[in-house]
Amino acid sequence: MSEKCMLKSEWKACCCNCRYHVADNHHCCTTGQKEVGKCVCSKRRGWACVAGLFMAEGRRAIHSGWSKHGMCELHTLRDLETGKDGKG
Repeated sequence: MSEKCMLKSEWKACCCNCRYHVADNHHCCTTGQKEVGKCVCSKRRGWACVAGLFMAEGRRAIHSGWSKHGMCELHTLRDLETGKDGKG
């Protein structure tokens, strides 16, 4: 993980343009997160990688604590305009 955008690297790819990179927000039902009379569901706590959801049974997971930028071997390009993956 890195705080530096990797789009200009030799790979031309970064977490910020990966289909598996999603916002990780608080939830009102999470212990300690509810503020009286105020929804915190839109309050960002960071980023998560959901590529693990597509792994084999028993290995599925969401990886939280991710940075906005970086690169990993599971990168899959998404269209930043439409949010769709780059597979057509």
